[in-house]
Amino acid sequence: MLLTYSGIYDTIKEKLVSKIEKLKRKFFEKPVRNDMTIDEIIRLAKSYGCEIVTGGNHQVRIVHRESGRVIPLPRHGSIVKEAYIVELKELFEEIESCGGNDNDQVSV
Repeated sequence: MLLTYSGIYDTIKEKLVSKIEKLKRKFFEKPVRNDMTIDEIIRLAKSYGCEIVTGGNHQVRIVHRESGRVIPLPRHGSIVKEAYIVELKELFEEIESCGGNDNDQVSV
């Protein structure tokens, strides 16, 4: 079997997309999860086309330019609190309803 660059890229992309899908399932589970890490949230936000802005008071901001929404996430430990998860769910659902979720934005 001959592996080409394109074939390897497609395989890696499939694995990344499946990881994002698993992360989405975990994120949207009910009841609201209280064990999502900041790194998981950042990966998920990037898959929805959001920008990640860091700085000032150990804070991470999830920015969705099209809607103008900014959700600050305090960085006290690695776990994101439920209140922020709920806010992010609303944002991600809004993005999906507008057709703005493009899983091809997964970076390799």
